[in-house]
Amino acid sequence: FNRLTGYNKEDIIGRNCRFMQGEGTDSNTTALIRSAIAKREPIETTILNYRKDGASFYNKLILTPVKSDGEVTHYIGFQQDVTQQRQAERYLQDAKQKAEESAHMKSGFLASMSHEIRTPMNGIIGSCELMMELPLPSGARHRTETISTSASYLLMILDSILDWSKIES
Repeated sequence: FNRLTGYNKEDIIGRNCRFMQGEGTDSNTTALIRSAIAKREPIETTILNYRKDGASFYNKLILTPVKSDGEVTHYIGFQQDVTQQRQAERYLQDAKQKAEESAHMKSGFLASMSHEIRTPMNGIIGSCELMMELPLPSGARHRTETISTSASYLLMILDSILDWSKIES
């Protein structure tokens, strides 16, 4: 307890541990602890506490009532500093959120680009169809058919990209 909090036994014996709580301490957590003590029930929770030097730390707290002749006479408490674990969890949560935002932006970009490219591609296909209605020399007709076929394949690829971005969304 001394290493964890900086308080020695003279600082704590006979005092309520609430003096280690501060403005960042969650009031719901303290209410749960108080309720468990009032009901004489065990509790396991994590609470933000403050060391003697004022530094905050996340304290995993396990309180177990000890009974004598059916009456609770005292509690045994176990405490563990889980600050680094909490920081790692927060970091992972932030990283996950950023990854999800990035994936959403990528999907939006793919969908946008697909739509932007489709318009001129449809223009190319339509122009090729109009050209093929004209009398063209055989070499020009073959090239126009090649352009039209290639544009149609590109349009199919764009549709696949758009479908993929919809699936990701």
